[in-house]
Amino acid sequence: MHTATKNVRPHAARHTWTVLGAVLWAFTMMGCLGSLLAYSRTPGDKHTPLDQITASIATVVGHHEPGVWGIVMALHPKCACSRASLNELWHVYEQSPQPLRCYFLIYEPGDVSDHWRDSSTMLDLTQFPDAVRIDDPNGQLACSLGMATSGVTLLFAPDGEIRFSGGLTFARSHEGRNRGTYAIMAQLKGMPVNYASTPVFGCSIGCNSQADEPAAPNNEGADNVQR
Repeated sequence: MHTATKNVRPHAARHTWTVLGAVLWAFTMMGCLGSLLAYSRTPGDKHTPLDQITASIATVVGHHEPGVWGIVMALHPKCACSRASLNELWHVYEQSPQPLRCYFLIYEPGDVSDHWRDSSTMLDLTQFPDAVRIDDPNGQLACSLGMATSGVTLLFAPDGEIRFSGGLTFARSHEGRNRGTYAIMAQLKGMPVNYASTPVFGCSIGCNSQADEPAAPNNEGADNVQR
């Protein structure tokens, strides 16, 4: 009897350590998941409120068709989070009750190779027919409109008035119902909406706060996304 009891105790000890290890692993995973969730809900750099934007839309996008609403989105080609923003914008474009033209300001830092912009995010632009892609070295054009984060979107009316500035997702890389797309669709339908800005979840596009004047838009005979 004494020998049997001695054999049971090591087994019980091993079981205890197994349970403790499993509990520790579970708490570690919960901590990691909590950190990921917190990061996904952390907005990017703040964008400029509508009443503080000093540059005009015409200065940035150049010629725009009369009677057509416009969307401007700033994009960092390496920002995977912005793929969700592009997909949300596609839903807006597809369902818009008004004629709508999309402009994409493509951020590019200095001294990079010709293939630096090649990415899955850039490939997603091909779903927008007749969209205009504008090269934006160092994010100068985007910053003139207060657009500091990849995925930030401006909606402007046919008269050039900016009606909305913000993000089109509720978290990083997460698609689904959100206040940004609702606000834009409400504006396009002529419905009242009591806010004109939402947080943006994406990567910094490298705003240069010392740039006082926007660069001339590089969209003369602008490149359509589809060639």
